[in-house]
Parts: sequence; structure tokens; C-alpha cells
Amino acid sequence: TPDNTYILQVQGDALRDERMQDGDLLLIEVRQEIQPGEMILGLINQTDTVLKRYYPEGQYIRLESQEENVRSLIVR
Repeated sequence: TPDNTYILQVQGDALRDERMQDGDLLLIEVRQEIQPGEMILGLINQTDTVLKRYYPEGQYIRLESQEENVRSLIVR
């Protein structure tokens, strides 16, 4: 629904391995359930946004980038 959908614009080239380029528009859908391997938009420390793949691992969540030189984020 329109109330649960946002459009964000890609800035920079950090998402090039996901085939997203500077200036591309992303359609973001807010949902309650996420499947392993899906791309999510996350808010870290109330200030930083990340666009990464979601992998639940027990009591932790691993947020994975497709870029080889970017480390995974592990969150609780």
C-alpha cells in the first residue's frame, strides 16, 4: 500500500555489485516478515542506513554486503 512504501535514491557507487548505480531510485516496502537472503534497508544507531542482505543466525542477525571488501554486520 502507499502508506507502507517509500522511494529512496542511491547515492554513490557502493551498491554497484547489486547492479544499482548512483541516481537509481529504490522502491522500499515496509513488511513485518523478512526471508533469509532478502535485501533490507536497516537503520543503525538511529542515524546510519544500510542496504544489505539479511541472514538470521540464532540470536544474531548477519547483514551481508555483496562487495568483497565490505565486512558483514552482526547485530542482536
